[in-house]
Order: sequence, then C-alpha cells, then structure tokens
Amino acid sequence: MNRMSAMNDTPFDPRDIGFFLRDDKPLPFDIECYELNHPDIDKNIKKDWKRINVFMSRDNDFVTIWVGPVDVHFACHLYEEEYGFEISAEQNIENYFRGYIRTKSEGEVIWNAVRLKKYTPGYLGPDGWRLKHFKEEE
Repeated sequence: MNRMSAMNDTPFDPRDIGFFLRDDKPLPFDIECYELNHPDIDKNIKKDWKRINVFMSRDNDFVTIWVGPVDVHFACHLYEEEYGFEISAEQNIENYFRGYIRTKSEGEVIWNAVRLKKYTPGYLGPDGWRLKHFKEEE
C-alpha cells in the first residue's frame, strides 16, 4: 500500500473483521481484548477463561492474534484446581500474528492471510473439546 492511500484509509477496528470487544478486561491497563464472534457464544458469561477461540489484543496499533484461552494464566489455575493438571502456553496458545495494524485495509489483508475466519470455538473440559458455556438451545 502506498503512503497516499494509507492516509485516506480508515483506522483499523477489529469489529470490522468479525471480532467483538470483551468487556471483562482480562488484559491489563489500556490493552483492548477482542474475541472472534461466533453465533453460539453466550457473551453474557463473563470470565470464561477455559473457552478456546481466536482472540486479539490491541495496544494502540500493536496487535496480537492468537488461538487458545483468552488468558492462559487464569486457565492454568482453573485446570489445576478442577482437573489436577496444568496447561501451558506452549501447548495451548498458537500465535498467528504480532505486529502493527494501522488501517482497515491492512487489517483485512492480515486477517485474510491468517485464515481463521471460519474457526469454531471450543471449550476444554473433562470430555475434551466441546461446545460448552455457549448459548443454550431455546
């Protein structure tokens, strides 16, 4: 992208590519945390640290996109208490992007490159990957 078109482009907003802003503030300070939207996610359940999904943190223009729990430290503590084993970042987090995204068009290109648009979230528990803590059938 040339400099002139970048100046005319709108600022990057993760909501434009299918993420929602988490309001439970799992990350410190002014770092925004987003989660890939999926129709089965119940957004009313707060602090669901064991849900595995695509997450994005954003500190101004610096963005990290990963798959795993939103916060591996909280998830590790919960797993150790409930199931007697620890999970680790090396086993349960896969980083797909770390870098600067300034404009909407840059965000779209990077999002297409990581190929996670159709990711289905899961929930780690005693039965393995399963959809739990998601919307109940009505």
